[in-house]
Amino acid sequence: MPFRCFHADEWTALSCFRFGIPLPNLAQGLGNDMWGDKVLSKTGAMHQRRHDQLRDELARACRGIRSFHGHTELRVGSNLYVDLTVFGGLGDATFVHPLDLDVHIHHLYGQDWTRAMATGYDGLRHADSQKVAKYGPICNALGREFLPLGFTLWGEMSSGTHKFLAKVADAAHEYGYVGEAWGALKGDRIRAMHRLFQGLSYVLNKNVAMQLVDAQNVALSAFIRDPRHARRGQSGRAPTGGWGWTPGAAGRGRGTGGAGRMLFPDAGAPRSPPAEGAAYAAPSPVV
Repeated sequence: MPFRCFHADEWTALSCFRFGIPLPNLAQGLGNDMWGDKVLSKTGAMHQRRHDQLRDELARACRGIRSFHGHTELRVGSNLYVDLTVFGGLGDATFVHPLDLDVHIHHLYGQDWTRAMATGYDGLRHADSQKVAKYGPICNALGREFLPLGFTLWGEMSSGTHKFLAKVADAAHEYGYVGEAWGALKGDRIRAMHRLFQGLSYVLNKNVAMQLVDAQNVALSAFIRDPRHARRGQSGRAPTGGWGWTPGAAGRGRGTGGAGRMLFPDAGAPRSPPAEGAAYAAPSPVV
């Protein structure tokens, strides 16, 4: 895809995440998020950005289907919006009976992953059911069809997403596909699927890499700016007790022991010149 790339630090972070290599900057502190799982599961601005970019990528991929008509972020009820509404060119969708699509992305790890392996728990299926329970009754009452689109950061897709892909492939075969220049001699179905999978893969991996890089930068910045780790030229701020200060008992001064005993009694004391005629003793070498 043109104008789509990864920076070097994004490639490094993404490779560490995919191959199970600890991320050193995230392994510090109480969180101990060396694999980046907690960062990728956290909700916030970057989580919303990942969701919106995936929604827009789905819309761009479908736009290559001839006779496709759709719109993003339409309201289907009181303060209830869907990510993408198809009015034609995809399955049986029409202006009278449109198809509503809503995207949800998850990162399953830890207990969710263990429970899935032990009991066959399907996190995506459960999330799809929650979406259907939320949007389904309202869409059905309005004469609309609803389909949830679920993804995980490992590339797994829910049953609703598989149904959507089948609709896209059939529509590209029936109406033709003009949204992908790759493989001009190949069939419309193949080109549509290639464009869709390529776009989805890039968006998911790019956002994972950006989230991990941002989290590492935040952790490293917090470490450097901490007064206990401050160094001249890095944080721009001196520690509370001055540069080179070593924590000790309050009120006992710098360089004192536990009972006020000077560790270096003559440190900083003015030195008087030796008496005239006194033998000069050369300092013994430090071994």
